[in-house]
Amino acid sequence: MSFYDDMALAAQDIIKNFKTGNVQLKRVTSALQEPGEAYDPAATTVDVYDLEAAVLGVTADYVDGEMVEYDDLIVYTSPFFMKAGVQVQIEPQMSDELSIDSLTHRINKIKRIPAAGTASAFLIFVKG
Repeated sequence: MSFYDDMALAAQDIIKNFKTGNVQLKRVTSALQEPGEAYDPAATTVDVYDLEAAVLGVTADYVDGEMVEYDDLIVYTSPFFMKAGVQVQIEPQMSDELSIDSLTHRINKIKRIPAAGTASAFLIFVKG
């Protein structure tokens, strides 16, 4: 087990103690259709992952005026998410959406810690 694997477990433990609200990541995926078949927009699925996360307002050091603004939220989470009661390790994507206390938020920016290798934590910035 590497240092960053240990850090991911530590982040999971720490964030669990500071969890705020009900946070879910929603990922829409679509099935590949056979060539020559008519387009079927119903061929999509939504995967829902439960996060142990702390949601706070952004601080001035993250505000850049473009991707992150003063009224945005920052979601602190570990790389461990729950899907149907099973713990999985995934990376959030810009195309995902976050539901915070049943309100859907668009992702503006994702900061991965560390930037390469095994992820220990994610800072996900969403529109407030």
